[in-house]
Amino acid sequence: MPGKTLLVAGIGAALITLAGCGGTSINGSAVPQGAGGAAAAAPKIGSVADLGALVQHNASGKNSAHIQLSMTIPGAGDITAAGDMRFAGAQTAEQMTMTLPGMGDMQMVMVDKVIYMKLPSNLAGIAGGSSTKPWTKIDLSGSSALSKSLGSTANLADQADPTQLINQIAQAGTITGVQSETLDGVATKHYTITVDVQKMIATMGADGSATQQQALSALGVKSMPFDIWVNSDNLPVKITTKLAVSGLTGSGASEVDMTVTYTKWGESVNIQPPPADQVDGG
Repeated sequence: MPGKTLLVAGIGAALITLAGCGGTSINGSAVPQGAGGAAAAAPKIGSVADLGALVQHNASGKNSAHIQLSMTIPGAGDITAAGDMRFAGAQTAEQMTMTLPGMGDMQMVMVDKVIYMKLPSNLAGIAGGSSTKPWTKIDLSGSSALSKSLGSTANLADQADPTQLINQIAQAGTITGVQSETLDGVATKHYTITVDVQKMIATMGADGSATQQQALSALGVKSMPFDIWVNSDNLPVKITTKLAVSGLTGSGASEVDMTVTYTKWGESVNIQPPPADQVDGG
């Protein structure tokens, strides 16, 4: 059971990494000229910071999306997830259903900076919860193994919003290729980016997560890939990258392959905490 506890905690941490608290500027970069939308002249993209500023500018009025996620966990298998996210600073929220290898479905809701988890029935009890109160409220400052794992990566939430994923690599990434591609019938521009890991660690500075910095250092890799496809409105359609995450399987840092697709930008989402009488620790 301890191994499953670590895996669930690590998965939750990785998903918080995606859950984003949005809203900061892309390292102070001005919006590239011509970034007025699909009808405007094509903006000039000379750097990852330019790309991030453009995406952030165009996403600012469409702060919600439907997301599908897949991750490959070394030694554990493939995880898939689907749900909705609302990117709104302190009011950022997400709801996701994840399929865990060999375990079943896990549900996660994050709202008002509180996390609620509903584990598969065969894992009931490892993080609290019961048959009458299947949801566990996670205190990120708590003392349990799950709380510590999630709490140690809570600062990674700024990566939630795709603009924050780009923000993290803005000063450490180099665009190495650009090409037009069609994804599921959508015309996109595909940017291939190479990230200098040491530069990324250095640019995290005091504001970066110590856990994330340690995980990146422990991997011992010099560079990591980051690919993003944007549509004609310069909104993300797909991102593929790698995450450095500690504690997934109890064997130190793991390099996790991740693919995220974004649809239904700007559509209304209704994300609420589970009923209080179904929450253990509520």
